[in-house]
Amino acid sequence: MLPRRKARILALCMLYAMDMQKTNDISEGERIEEFYVRPFRDRKKIFEYALFLTSGVVRNLNAIDDLINHHTYHWDRERIAMVDMEIMRIAVYEFAIDDEGRRAAFHEKMEKIPPVVAINEAIEIAKIYCSGDSGHFVNGILDAVNAELKGQERESQPDPKKLKKDQEGQEAREGKKRTKTNAKYLEKFAAEEEDRLAKKEALRAEEEAKKAAERKEKKEQREKEWEEGRAQREKEREEQKELDRIFHD
Repeated sequence: MLPRRKARILALCMLYAMDMQKTNDISEGERIEEFYVRPFRDRKKIFEYALFLTSGVVRNLNAIDDLINHHTYHWDRERIAMVDMEIMRIAVYEFAIDDEGRRAAFHEKMEKIPPVVAINEAIEIAKIYCSGDSGHFVNGILDAVNAELKGQERESQPDPKKLKKDQEGQEAREGKKRTKTNAKYLEKFAAEEEDRLAKKEALRAEEEAKKAAERKEKKEQREKEWEEGRAQREKEREEQKELDRIFHD
């Protein structure tokens, strides 16, 4: 496994631990170094890049989440797995956030990671650590973010005559094919989410109706009991009047 991927996995562990602890304090990430870094070789390089990614995500969290949330409006945020979210945050930071100063400070020759590299890495990590459909989900969202940043529609097709035969051209063709495939998965997930929300709303309405019926029944029961009590008290008063009349006579 390449050192950069190991660093991304380590950053994922750090961000997940920080999310579980409900903190954005980067020192929390540093404190878990000893726990998470043991399985990794090239310890110094890996941890330095992992910390670079972790701190970068934390510093730009609002901007990153805005980009992701713009393309996850079909889903409840609670329904998106935390690991999926952390993987997407790392990838978006790598290819979408203009953090040239921090990159230069980390490494004078370091440039922003190309989108195709960051997205492919996110997909591979999702395949390892997430559910079966997570790779498609992560891919679809990140492709949409990348297309938005380029000012292109997800389904736009580049002119085949302009595609090069080198690696860059091959990556572009693979990216288009992957985008089409994942658009179908996103539509499927969106339909399932809408269906789940509709069922949830129907269940809520059913429960509300049931509670209203129970409240009505209890109210009617109380009114019945009060009426019966009133009739009993009236009867007792009449009996007492009769006894008083007999006694005085």
